[in-house]
Amino acid sequence: MREPEIQKTIIPVDLNDKALKIISYAFIISKDILCNHTIFHCLEDDTTKEEAGELLKEMLVTVLERVPQLPQTTIKIHVVKGNFIEELTRLEEQEKFNTLAIGTGNKAEDWEMGETTRKIVMSIPVRIIAVPPQAEMVFPGSLGVLVETIEESYSGVFDIFMQFVAYYNLFLSFVVFAKDKQKLEEERALIEGFKDFFSDTITFSFILEEEQTVLNFLKYADELGCDGTVIAWDEGTTAYKLARDTGRVFCNPLKPILYLNRSELKGIPEHLFFADEITE
Repeated sequence: MREPEIQKTIIPVDLNDKALKIISYAFIISKDILCNHTIFHCLEDDTTKEEAGELLKEMLVTVLERVPQLPQTTIKIHVVKGNFIEELTRLEEQEKFNTLAIGTGNKAEDWEMGETTRKIVMSIPVRIIAVPPQAEMVFPGSLGVLVETIEESYSGVFDIFMQFVAYYNLFLSFVVFAKDKQKLEEERALIEGFKDFFSDTITFSFILEEEQTVLNFLKYADELGCDGTVIAWDEGTTAYKLARDTGRVFCNPLKPILYLNRSELKGIPEHLFFADEITE
């Protein structure tokens, strides 16, 4: 039997009620995946390491009373003192996490991320699940996917995502922006060549003569009734470049976003192992 690969997720949280939601959603979204979770907190004010650890343990007990039985090997609590971004980056470099789950840091009805979350999304090169404060604690049934271009260099990033989609039989809506009719036909021709790869649970939506921005995509995916969204995200994507140039990262105040970053592959192929796949 092939030795299962344990996914590693880090969950940075503050010591407030929002932490319960972020931890809960990270557990829900990985409910059948073999995954080690690290709950990360950077000390603030006069709170001691011991006090923070006890509060996080209490939160963890509450979360585990609400979510299904998890197949992961461990859940660790990691408390540090220092600069939040620097300490988080240092731990990610040491542990090589596959995924990071974070709150969006925004207020209700706000479609833009808070400053700390924006810095994390722009600087930590792993898959990132951004969870807004008003998100429902349910497993998503449908996802909207922003398509910039369909290129082979992203195949590795989407491979592991498609494993996830296939296992849970999720419905996907790929959203393509086209500035004019010629561009629309080019995008349509590209997608036609990929349709055999996708299942019947995937549809394609085209937006003609609409500016391709993350905000436009998020609002359109919301109109489609998607439970969450997926964005290819690194220095080579238009979405990332616009965020870097404007200093603004957008989000849906009600629904999570999965950011797929190809740099997190680190040259090593990944595979998701689900609990029901592991047999003697």
